[in-house]
Amino acid sequence: MTFFKAEDNICVVQPDIIIICDPDNMDKKGKYKGVPALVVEVLSMSTRSKDLIKKLELYRQCGVKEYWMVDPKNKLINVYVLEQQEIADIRAFQKGAHEYAESACFSGLKVELAEVFL
Repeated sequence: MTFFKAEDNICVVQPDIIIICDPDNMDKKGKYKGVPALVVEVLSMSTRSKDLIKKLELYRQCGVKEYWMVDPKNKLINVYVLEQQEIADIRAFQKGAHEYAESACFSGLKVELAEVFL
């Protein structure tokens, strides 16, 4: 995915999962040229700090509505609600304490934590 923070500041990332609500922004080659509504990143030791800091900042600045960080090490999903380029809310869902992780922006979207963290 290509994000344009500014005309001269272009960032290319490869999120693990995206939800696109504006399919008109797909070009003829199947490349998406918009801002996804929801982005999911699975943290790994090699990308952990980049996903926690740099990608959160990028998605916030570029207008993503919701960013899920899936942390397999701590069996935790942090859901960041992003509005008007700010972090409006953060919700944490941890296996053992919660049954599901739920979207704040998409009614009915939830994942069972026991299925995510086997």
